Parts: sequence; C-alpha cells; structure tokens
Amino acid sequence: MAHGIEAKSVELRTAFLSRMAKFAVDRPRLVVTIFLAITALALTYLLLNIRITTDPVQVMPNTPAKVGLSLLIGYFRNYDYSTAYLVIYGNKTAALALLNAIKGGQDYVINAALSYNGSDMYIITATVNQQSLSDKLIPIYLSLREVANEVAREYGTKVLIGGSPADKYYFVLGFEREYYGLIIYVMIAINIVILTIYMRSVMIPLRLVATVLMSITWSLALTIFVFQGLMGGIQTYWLMPVILISLLLSVGTDYDLFIVSRFREEINNGLSDKDAIVRAVEVTGGPVVTGAALVLAMAFASLALSSIYILKQVALAVAHQ
Repeated sequence: MAHGIEAKSVELRTAFLSRMAKFAVDRPRLVVTIFLAITALALTYLLLNIRITTDPVQVMPNTPAKVGLSLLIGYFRNYDYSTAYLVIYGNKTAALALLNAIKGGQDYVINAALSYNGSDMYIITATVNQQSLSDKLIPIYLSLREVANEVAREYGTKVLIGGSPADKYYFVLGFEREYYGLIIYVMIAINIVILTIYMRSVMIPLRLVATVLMSITWSLALTIFVFQGLMGGIQTYWLMPVILISLLLSVGTDYDLFIVSRFREEINNGLSDKDAIVRAVEVTGGPVVTGAALVLAMAFASLALSSIYILKQVALAVAHQ
C-alpha cells in the first residue's frame, strides 16, 4: 500500500513537470517574459527595502543576554563606549591640531587625549559614544578619516587610524569590497568556463548562470519580505547574502546541469529539441533533481528551529531555492 502511494506521488509529480515543460517549450517568449518580470520586481523590491546590519546583536532573539546588554547600554553609558586610536608621525603641531579638531568638532567623541611614547609617534586616544559592535562605527571611522586626512595634507605628515571604528570598517566594508567587487565575478567566470568546457557550448552556460542568479534574486527578495516586512523589521545580517550567493550559485548550477546533460543525451538519441527538453525534465527533473533538492531543502529548513535569526534567514532562502 505504501509503495503504491509513493509510486502514485512520483507519477503525479512527473506528470506535472511534464506539463510545465511542454508549456515552456510551446511558449518560450511568454515564459521568458514572465520570469524577467518577476526578477525585475524582486530585484527592485530587494534594492529598495533591504536593511543590512553589521551588528550581530541586532539579529539575535530577545534572550536574557540581549536584554542584559540593553540594560547595560541604557543605564551604564560607559559600557556603550569604544575607543579609536590616531597615530601621527613626528609632528607635534599636527598632533595637537588633530586633537583639537577631534575634541572640538565631532559630537561622537566623548573625550580625547594625546600621548607621546618617546619615539617619533604621537598617539591620540579618543573615546567614542558607540559600542564595539555598532553599525554606527563605520560612519564614525569615515568621519575620523576625513579629519585626519585634512590635518595630514595641511601639515605634510602621516596619520593612521586604529581601534574599534577602524576594525569595524575594514572587517565589513573591506570584505564587501573584495567580495562584490571581485570574488563574485571570479565565481561566475569560473562556473561559466568550467561549464563551457564540459558542455562544449557558450550559450548553455550563460543561460544556466543567468537563471540561477534570477532564482537567487527571488530567494533574497522573499527572505527580506518575510523578515523585514512580516516579522517586524528584522534586519539582514551582512554575511547572509554572501553565504547565500556562494551556496546557491554552486548548488543551483549543479542541479540545472543534471537536466541539461540529460537533454544533450536525448538529442544524441535522435529526439527534437522540444521533445528532448520534455523528456529530460520527465526523467531527470522529477526523481533526481527534485529529490536531491528536497533533501537539501529539508536539511537547511531544520535551521529554522534555531532562535538565531540569521540561521532562520538562511533556512528560508535555501529551502525556497
């Protein structure tokens, strides 16, 4: 009885996929138009609504530890402070000018002091009014760098910035600049090159990568809609898109490759392009790709049981994909 129900389920799933494949090959322009429209809407929603945070506390549930941190910040303001260090080489006049500029014109500076270690370096220790995990440390660093650059140009000296603002800036924005400015393009290029060699085609790899990127856009947009829209403004941790893009780009291309490989086999067996597509979806898309995708989806969906929002976000995005 159980085997009969399972067989019937597989048969229904295969029949559904077959009908969808036939619809797609009969109306390719309509299908492409619909998919492009959905992608454009998802991308627009994503760009207009995504709110990124670099503070892990913001994406944590209201545990006793988070409540305690809120109490410390609310009632013991010194706990909310962090420290920036500015090093000036060999020019006391420049060091004093920078100290005055920081103390006099920057409202985020609680206090600042100049020290000299007997070498050619002067060190300004500035206490700023944000804790070491805060998103606001990034604009504080940018402000400090602007002031430091002005003094460095005026006095012809060198100024370095360290401490919590610099750590936050370079850890987050430095990595993002590398990832979104270089690494993501290298990943896409490597995928296309490998697929081109394997498939002996240029257009198929481009189509594979393009459709996977479209699907990633949908997943991210859905995740933003659920967590920032339906769940009351839960922000997106800055590493979440990085994790999802890297994971889904590889997995999505891999699953798509199964169907394309079967399509080429059916072409070699003498079927027409349309019949080969439908046959590939029937034979490989149902039992193989759908089964593998369900295993992956269920494995990641278990992360939704966690109380940590970033894991819930990953669970939703990967399971949806």
